[in-house]
Amino acid sequence: MNYVHCHVFLDSCAFDPKDLKEERAIQELFKMRDEEKITLFIAHSTEKEIKHPNTPGKVKRDSLKMIYTVQVNLTSEEEEKLKKIEKILAGDGRVENIKSDASHLFECQKYGWIFVTLDNRVLKKKDQIRKFLNVNIYRPSKLLSILNRNQI
Repeated sequence: MNYVHCHVFLDSCAFDPKDLKEERAIQELFKMRDEEKITLFIAHSTEKEIKHPNTPGKVKRDSLKMIYTVQVNLTSEEEEKLKKIEKILAGDGRVENIKSDASHLFECQKYGWIFVTLDNRVLKKKDQIRKFLNVNIYRPSKLLSILNRNQI
């Protein structure tokens, strides 16, 4: 099967699915990475989550083969874009609770265009985010299905 090579950003929760379907899908995405069919990235903000002492060892090991972005200073335009992402994700809630998710999405729109997550807060807002950013947000199983149908 021919694939269009794409850059995929993984949220830290996608490394450790609690559901067998998503676990199989993420393992298949890792296999596609190893076969150089896709490139998997981790935002520098996700790297911080992975290095947390409570993060499972399996997640830490799986992340070793990833390409990480590097934190850089943002321009004023980029800061405004990040604030808009935070506002979309927070809705009526507290921005402090979604800052890292907003940072992950911001990094994705800078360097890629696919974000894989199992975070329902992000998944619920995917259409709204898509209207603002050039980012497609999927569960691992959904992205795998799209890739297998050559729809990217």
